[in-house]
Amino acid sequence: MLEGMKSLGLSLLVMLFFSSCLLPSEPDSKVQLDRSWGLAGAMNLEDAEKLAATVEDVLGHYRNLGGFEDNNLRIHVSEELGELQIDGITRVPTFGDAWVAVRQEPESFDNTVAHELVHFCFPTVLARFPQVFQEGLAEHMAGELYPAQERRKNLLLLVAASYLDRFTIELRGASARQQLAMLVDSVPSVEELFEYDWSDSLGAERRVTETFYGLGILVGERVGWEGMLELVARADREGREAVPAKWILGAAGLEPPTQEKLRAAVLEALGIDDTNGEGQLRIILTG
Repeated sequence: MLEGMKSLGLSLLVMLFFSSCLLPSEPDSKVQLDRSWGLAGAMNLEDAEKLAATVEDVLGHYRNLGGFEDNNLRIHVSEELGELQIDGITRVPTFGDAWVAVRQEPESFDNTVAHELVHFCFPTVLARFPQVFQEGLAEHMAGELYPAQERRKNLLLLVAASYLDRFTIELRGASARQQLAMLVDSVPSVEELFEYDWSDSLGAERRVTETFYGLGILVGERVGWEGMLELVARADREGREAVPAKWILGAAGLEPPTQEKLRAAVLEALGIDDTNGEGQLRIILTG
């Protein structure tokens, strides 16, 4: 049984994903492998083969999910993304010429591929949801196949620091105070982040963007893929194209997003026992 108080370290340097906006040009891969689903490209054969194998594995899972679209895929390993501090980008088929690029990062490579393929393989159904939910669901689905626990924890802790009124922060290290200064900055409300589109999220301060992702993870995990499809079916029955934010928050048990509901959801996601309402969260900033 987990203890009521849990100490969790937080690193604020989280790599991000971007989809369909402000993209660099499609990478010109030296090695290109043809597969039944499309093309896997990289600057060397080893990376191209690793990429192709990961795509095969991911598609084997995604093809069984409702909403899957079997579009021809061009996916590349891109060295440029590391310089831009971006893990992956996707130009979805909705925007015409479609392709995907991922950064070569051993610790998160498979997870990044799985995240980007959610955007690529389900563009029509995802387009009916707010961007924050799209990203959260992609994070959730990728994490189901290739867990990225440290990234998930960091982003959820930012949600906790942004919206909960009861937690403790411990500073360890000379640069921890600088992190604290950023951590206490105010961020938009839950409802406001559900209104964000890509121009908003890309133009926001990094702390806001990371909280955007963390909120998406929290909601995406609680709704899940089947829950998402049920929301689509409900919207179809009512003649709606876009799924309202209130429906999504309701499916996550967060409508309205009161302090009590947010606290219970965040502590549960972080694995903190709050059965008696006495769960405590201590965030440790190191640096």
